[in-house]
Amino acid sequence: MTKTHAPLGRTGALPLAVMLCALPVGGVALWGCDDPFAALLLDVPETPTEIVLSDFFTAPIEDAAALDLITELPAQIEFGPNWDFVFRVEAGRAELATFTAVTDSTNDAGFFETDLAFDEIEEAPDEGYNLVDPVAVVPGKAVIVRSRRNPSTIVSCSYYAKIEVLMVDLEAGTVKLQFLRNPNCGDTVLIPGQHGSL
Repeated sequence: MTKTHAPLGRTGALPLAVMLCALPVGGVALWGCDDPFAALLLDVPETPTEIVLSDFFTAPIEDAAALDLITELPAQIEFGPNWDFVFRVEAGRAELATFTAVTDSTNDAGFFETDLAFDEIEEAPDEGYNLVDPVAVVPGKAVIVRSRRNPSTIVSCSYYAKIEVLMVDLEAGTVKLQFLRNPNCGDTVLIPGQHGSL
């Protein structure tokens, strides 16, 4: 069974770890540990999150057209820049576009296209993300994504995830997606039940 949205509050794992590791104990900071973050890192969820997005061009303003990968929630782009990808149908083509592609600003949200199936994707690359060109929305298509940098973390970093298109309804102007995001900012591992090291 898939969940419909993910809980908030996981975005602080990295800064909390940084602060705890920097705390002096007996006058000595805890930077000497082999992996000071290990006890605080969260595993990639076992179950993907499902969301439905509506066409930016035709949907009512109250319907979410964008995905905010930092909060793992649908977003309304009219309310500000806190989103990463937007769904739109242009000239009969359904596609996902990045923040950079549809605004006059730039952030780090991007796509990394792959021939792998959703379940076969085990890790996201560090670099090589497309910030400009949209990705066609086709049922069964999987893509690796990177979020904008999270401004609320002490060390500015992005979240990594994999997305799969489950269903597209061009007449209704909607797309159903599932995605699996690593809850640790900067961690590229995308295997359920595991995490990397920072």
